[in-house]
Amino acid sequence: MPRVYLTAEQRETARYDARAQRIAEGLAVFKVRQHLRNRDIGRTLGIRDETVARLLDGDRTVRMTMEQMWKLEDIAKLREEKVVDAAKGDVESE
Repeated sequence: MPRVYLTAEQRETARYDARAQRIAEGLAVFKVRQHLRNRDIGRTLGIRDETVARLLDGDRTVRMTMEQMWKLEDIAKLREEKVVDAAKGDVESE
């Protein structure tokens, strides 16, 4: 198989796509483990339900504030010591 060389722009695009996919997978796992709906996650992050659906699809064109992005990254990483109560917006330590 011949080697394929990617341009810097193609590598950057691939890196962003992979990151969006990792966030989508982490968010999907969090949603299932916590038995949440898109509405619950949206309220926790301060975004609309439709935006949560786009994030779960791996869409990387979503506009968010830095604070919302940090919350999303925390949720997607599934840190074991923190559980977010989506109904209250509280974070509890286990």
